[in-house]
Amino acid sequence: LLAGPPGAGKSMLAKALPEIMPDLTPEEAVTVTKIHSVAGLLPKGSGLLKRRPFRAPHHTVTPAAMVGGGAIPKPGEITLAHRGVLFLDELPEFSAQVINVLRQPIEDGVINIARSGGTYRFPCRILLAAAMNLCQCGYWRSDWQHCQCTPYQRRQYVSKVNGPLLDRIDLFMPVQRVDIEDLARAGCEEAADSVKERVEEARKLQEKRLEEFGLATNSEMGPRELSTLLSISASGRRLLLDAYSRMKLSARAYYRVMRVAASIADLDQSSRIEEEHVAEALSYRQRILE
Repeated sequence: LLAGPPGAGKSMLAKALPEIMPDLTPEEAVTVTKIHSVAGLLPKGSGLLKRRPFRAPHHTVTPAAMVGGGAIPKPGEITLAHRGVLFLDELPEFSAQVINVLRQPIEDGVINIARSGGTYRFPCRILLAAAMNLCQCGYWRSDWQHCQCTPYQRRQYVSKVNGPLLDRIDLFMPVQRVDIEDLARAGCEEAADSVKERVEEARKLQEKRLEEFGLATNSEMGPRELSTLLSISASGRRLLLDAYSRMKLSARAYYRVMRVAASIADLDQSSRIEEEHVAEALSYRQRILE
């Protein structure tokens, strides 16, 4: 979840995500291509899709359009984003029905649609990215323009994003406007191809670890896999247990922090989760909406 004032680059960051994600595996490419073919979105003669999908539905989208529907159900936006990115810009502007209907598919990676003729099961293993302002005018906590909203208006605006959905989000990132000097030094940062290579190396570690369980990424691990497959240092475990009480984490959030810490360790090419990996994972759960 990227939160900050207008013009800070939240949407640009989200749209860049597919650039650093590994290309689809052959098995994933077949599934994604089938989904787009069923939806009538596969360009003629395109063959197998190799790039991960990026879907960014408008905030006026209906629940049926988001998860799929119809007399003969067709895939919705969440399924069209399978193995790719589903980006929700201006998150509080989405209807409560749409936000609520996303909760279980995000958790399970599948969406079940029941009709009189049977039940249709669509895959939806996605990377959910969202962006939002911190108030209605957009400038709360902005470093360059004064907010015009009252504290009550700010609370009302942020409360549109409910707790159960926030509990399913792993990374909370405050975003501020880029300084003009940093903007003028464009090209000095790490290239997307270099980041992609690091992500691919981390994915290889995950595939090796999870192969016998039929899983692909750390995000798919359940409590059983987390407890049996991950090695965590004593200091890292103490920090995690302390944070569970101090930060009042839910059981779901506890396991999500473990998954993020495991991914950070994989990017670091570390054979076990160290204290610094847990600390970084916990830092991404800061309460930027309060």
